[in-house]
Amino acid sequence: MSVASFPSGLVAVGDDGALITSANQGTSWTQRTSGTTNWLSQVRWLNDRLVAVGENGTILTSFNGTQWRTNASGTTAWLNAAEYVEGAWFVVGNQGTVLGSPDTTNWYSFGTLTKKSLYGAALHEGQLVAVGTEGVIVRSQLVPDFTPIQIAGFSRASGMNVFLFTGTPDQRFTLESSTNLTHWSEEPLLEFLDSTGTLLWATETGTNAPPTQFYRTRLGP
Repeated sequence: MSVASFPSGLVAVGDDGALITSANQGTSWTQRTSGTTNWLSQVRWLNDRLVAVGENGTILTSFNGTQWRTNASGTTAWLNAAEYVEGAWFVVGNQGTVLGSPDTTNWYSFGTLTKKSLYGAALHEGQLVAVGTEGVIVRSQLVPDFTPIQIAGFSRASGMNVFLFTGTPDQRFTLESSTNLTHWSEEPLLEFLDSTGTLLWATETGTNAPPTQFYRTRLGP
């Protein structure tokens, strides 16, 4: 079960699609038609609407707490939590389910790195952070971090180039190289996974490495 505050009062959800609202701080409650018999596990006021999620991929939305709309989620997984991040709504659930929507009507699966069930979601510094069973924590940088990537150290030895990059956690970037500052080649996409915002990366120079080479970093998606 779950309860949430919204501009017109309180709303609570529960078993068998139970959905009730109160306009007087919980003194009296009115039963609303949810349109489902699935268990509703959470309801939240997100941006400008109520979002309720639950069993069998159920997603309900309402602007006033009175009329509710059922939205096709594209999954039968049990959905446990919802969050709003910079113009989009996100829902997480069992078996690592992560869904996103620009309008709460059309939902898309984002996949995940885990098959463990996710039970909570929150926004932190532009990141969607989800937590679940066995201590699993997954996060995605949904709002780009434009902090410049620095090449803090560089060395070349034994046919290898070794770089030390500094930035912020979860930033993605590519390293580009050039011999004339006009034409640039692009290396694979890199990402800061360590909480210190540092990355040590080594790559082979090859047998015909140019004697002079310039490097720059470019932020990625």
